[in-house]
Amino acid sequence: MMRYFKIEEKIIDFERKERGLPSDIPGVSGEAVPNGKYYFARIGEGEIIEDAPIFDFFHLKSFGPKKEWEWCIQDLHQLRGVGSIMTGWYISQPFKRLLEKCKIIGSYHFYQSKLLYKGEKLDYWFFQFTPDTVHNIIFPDSVFYLQNEDYIMERIYSYDEYLKVRRYYGRELDKELKVKLLCCKEPFDFCMDRVSGDKLASERLKNEIEDAGLMGVEFFDTSYEIKVLNT
Repeated sequence: MMRYFKIEEKIIDFERKERGLPSDIPGVSGEAVPNGKYYFARIGEGEIIEDAPIFDFFHLKSFGPKKEWEWCIQDLHQLRGVGSIMTGWYISQPFKRLLEKCKIIGSYHFYQSKLLYKGEKLDYWFFQFTPDTVHNIIFPDSVFYLQNEDYIMERIYSYDEYLKVRRYYGRELDKELKVKLLCCKEPFDFCMDRVSGDKLASERLKNEIEDAGLMGVEFFDTSYEIKVLNT
């Protein structure tokens, strides 16, 4: 049975922080990309732009002093500043090659880019992904409950019904509807789940990322079970 994990961007190096060294993992900003704000706004609305130009260039940027912005480079960086309106990751060429072999649920696209690092422009990509995963969820077989309560909801049969129930309990009781069991039709390696809001990675993808030594990601156990029927 395939296991799934939450996958997140690494944003703090706690070992360096304990030693008093720069520890804020830099993100990337696209303020130097020609017409960048125009393209980023469209992508931020969920549009996939097949004929987008090369985004040349992004640069590293952190919350610390500018002299510390380039203290590290990773295979995955968050978007910060100009470009942060987009949903996705800024990834290295090796990370892109790995993802291209994976089964990704939802619409996605890779945009070619350049990352300026210590005076040199490196090949990087913006990986756009969208949370359109509802078609892969079997709602009647999934299990939901109210936050901080043991009460298990009666069956929910569709995403529209899920939204209505979530809005009702959120408005009337100030309670959040949480998922206990997420039942999916097909196996996958990566998705941004619309119900939980989590980015999910298969155990296979997790192992391949770790075996390749790719930097900039962290994995966590989910707070709910994920069951896939057609394995």
